[in-house]
Amino acid sequence: MSDMLKYKNLLNSFVDYGIAYSVTTKNVINDMYLRFSMGLVEEYMYERRFTDGIMGGVASKMVGIPNKIFDEVLTQYSNLKTKINNETSEIQKELLKLNTSTQEREYVKKVLLKNLESELDNITNNVLSTTNIIRITQNNLVDVVDKLNFVTTNEIDGKFTSKYGGMVKVFMLSASTELTQLKDDYTGSTPHLDTYIRDNISNTFTKSYPGGGEYIFFLHRLCTNDMVSFNFNGSYSAQIKEVLRYRNGKLYDELTKVDVNMVKGVRAQTSGQFKKLLTLLITPWIEYDLSNYNYRIKNNLIGGYETLVDSFTKFTTLYDIEYGTNNTSTEENLVMTELKERNNGVRDNNFNHKRVTDLYIG
Repeated sequence: MSDMLKYKNLLNSFVDYGIAYSVTTKNVINDMYLRFSMGLVEEYMYERRFTDGIMGGVASKMVGIPNKIFDEVLTQYSNLKTKINNETSEIQKELLKLNTSTQEREYVKKVLLKNLESELDNITNNVLSTTNIIRITQNNLVDVVDKLNFVTTNEIDGKFTSKYGGMVKVFMLSASTELTQLKDDYTGSTPHLDTYIRDNISNTFTKSYPGGGEYIFFLHRLCTNDMVSFNFNGSYSAQIKEVLRYRNGKLYDELTKVDVNMVKGVRAQTSGQFKKLLTLLITPWIEYDLSNYNYRIKNNLIGGYETLVDSFTKFTTLYDIEYGTNNTSTEENLVMTELKERNNGVRDNNFNHKRVTDLYIG
């Protein structure tokens, strides 16, 4: 009786890692939106570098990383800091419409600069952690895809038999009914994941958020509870309730805080007038943020993920595939090269082994 290799767990790992990669991407992008803004999501999704790879019978852009996002964030930061110091930010322009004192203008400038510095840290930390989480799940998915590609394309499996490396054992898989079924089932399951990646994960968002750097750094701290009474063109009551769970009006409250001495706030008269002007300024920013949620996040990332999960099924067949051993140099070199490239990384569309530069932010 011939020896057997079982590939049920390997194929189910593809399903598990495919779902994990997709749900992770969905969750971290949705979290970025809820805690910050649609503008930051646009910056993250707008310009990314993807590398092609083969997934079964599908050519897919599996590995994608943000390109120059830190440069973009730092540019927005530098430009906004200059504007705040020059009292030319949009928020300060509204304040200058009022009959304010030098102390009040200095107070507002101090508040804006303080918040800008803290939010730069928060945003860069979020972008870095988001990318790291996605990168880990990408690597897990790529590893199992490469293993399946090697098995189903070459009908060969193998491993190092020495912990010191160099020794290779080659399994020559028989062209049995089970191997054909493994190929067919693997190839049949890949389009579901590829569709989600192509339509949702690799989909770019147009970068057209209003307000520039103030939108990126300040909007999530201008989400006052008074938003429920803002005069929007559409109805966003459900979205408002959701974002208020994650954002706050800390900056809004600081900017309009009353202090008769104008050291830790502004005068009461200024506060009342400034609130009205701030409301008019940020209402279109908030509406832009809320109006894009359903199309980009709810229907796109979340809806697409739900479709993927409904399409993916666990495999019950054991795929008991016969094999023989072959220790000729040709087969040994093939397996050894494949195992090395899994660690070193290559740009080869036959496999998804990626170089470090393809998996890390450039």
